[in-house]
This record gives sequence, C-alpha cells and structure tokens, in this order.
Amino acid sequence: MQKKYLAALAVAFLSASMYMPEMVSAQTSASHVALTAEDIRGLIVKNLGAQDNTVAVSVTGGIFDVLRINSYMNEATHPEFNKDASAVASVVSKAIADTAKYKRIHTIRVRYVTRSGPSAKDKVIDSVEFRKGGNGVFEIHST
Repeated sequence: MQKKYLAALAVAFLSASMYMPEMVSAQTSASHVALTAEDIRGLIVKNLGAQDNTVAVSVTGGIFDVLRINSYMNEATHPEFNKDASAVASVVSKAIADTAKYKRIHTIRVRYVTRSGPSAKDKVIDSVEFRKGGNGVFEIHST
C-alpha cells in the first residue's frame, strides 16, 4: 500500500515538473542565498590555500575589493599576479553570480599590499582589475 502512495507521489511530481517547470525552477532559484562578503573571503582563502590573515575583502559601491596582505605573492612578477588575481576573480564572480545583493558589482579589484602593522597604511605592490562586460562576464582590464 505504501509503495502505491510513493509511486503516485513520484508520478505527480514528475508530471508537475514537466507541465509546470516554472514552479520547480522558482523553488530552486529562491533557495539560492547570497553569501556575505566574509563568506566569499573564506572561499578565496580556501581556493588559494592562503593563510587566513592574508586575505581581506570589502564592497564599496560597484567594486568588490580583495586585498592580499603580506602574502607569498609579494615577490611575484606581474604575470604571476595576473594568474593569482584571475583565480581570485573566478571565485568572487561565481559567488556573486545571479544574486540581487551583488547586482551592482561591475569591478573586481585584487590588490597586493604590504602592511607593517594593524594601523599602518598599506603599500600597494600591484593591482589587477576585472570589469564586467556586456555579457556579464568579468574580464581582466588593462590600461
């Protein structure tokens, strides 16, 4: 008896998903919750295998700013900065995709800085920017 109910439920769900796909897709997109900037920072740390205190993030206006602080990258070449920044931008762009919270983000900026103390001013070693194109994809921007 219980098998019949389960089978009927499965048929009803499959029928609903075939004839009313907007209901099924609405449920899945509604469950997509925007991550906080701190959550995204954690994803960057994990993806890069970086030390926790070497990554900071902030959002100001349409810019998602990532700082790589006193990291092993401080001695890198510009092509190495670009490669590392591309990995960072990939994590950020995937995390903010299709979320209303980050809809206004048009630039992902990754800056490599040295900081000598908690209240010391950062010294920028290099900076790499990614701008959102008309297709919604963030691409490296060179000047």
